[in-house]
Parts: sequence; C-alpha cells; structure tokens
Amino acid sequence: MKPLVDLFWSFRSPYSYLATPGALEIPVKFAVSLRFRPVLPLAVRQPDFFSPENLKRAKYILVDWPRRAEMLGLPHAWPSPDPIIQDLETFKVAEPGSHREEVSENQHALEQSGQWGVPTFVFNGEPFFGQDRIGTLCWRLRKENLALS
Repeated sequence: MKPLVDLFWSFRSPYSYLATPGALEIPVKFAVSLRFRPVLPLAVRQPDFFSPENLKRAKYILVDWPRRAEMLGLPHAWPSPDPIIQDLETFKVAEPGSHREEVSENQHALEQSGQWGVPTFVFNGEPFFGQDRIGTLCWRLRKENLALS
C-alpha cells in the first residue's frame, strides 16, 4: 500500500483552487496516494474571519488570488454556484444549511491535524499549509525516497 497524503481542500477557497494543478501532480511524481478531503468553507469554519476587524485580510485575498492565478497561468473566477451565500460587499454570510457527513468528518480530521486552513496537505502527520508549500511537501517526499524518477 502506498503512503498517503491527505489534502484538506475547500471548494470556495481560491488558494485551494490554485493548489489543484500541483496537488494532482504529486501522485504522478511520487509513490504516494493523494486523498482528497473537502472541508467547510472558511466563512462557515471561522465566520469571524469576515468580521469588520478582519476585512483587510478578506479584501487582500480578493486582490491576491486573481494575480496569483494569472502568474500561474490559471483562469480565475469566483465559484459558481457559490457553495455558500455571502455578500461580497459586506462579507456577511447567510446561515449555513445542512452539510454532508463526509465534509463534517473531514473538518474534524483537519482540526485533529492541528491545522485550520486550506489547502493543507498532511503526510505522516506533518502538515504543509498553503498552495505555496507544495514544493516543501515534494521536498519531504523526496527525502523519504518516494520520488518516481
């Protein structure tokens, strides 16, 4: 059985989206299995992120991810349909509806890994947070002699 890399990922996270091409290359380049584990969107996981005190962080993301997507050669657009209802002017989130049991289990596993955000990769209990840490994860996999070529 191949070693496992968990990928905690949100359908609404622009940074999860930006990590997708690199994430899909991992099981091609390394002798590992990649387990996709969708979690709740940040606006549901941590609603206070969008509080008035944190709006500058949210506004920065709206500036940063399109330019990062352009730099990576990826198209960029907000998810449609959006998995949650949020006013992008005020950042207020509508009350969440019901969520599937699998997403709740993945959310719990993300928290158990000691992490909070997405995308987070976990290999042998070691977390790699952010789409800009795929290279670090690949470095670790090479150190474990898991590179295929």
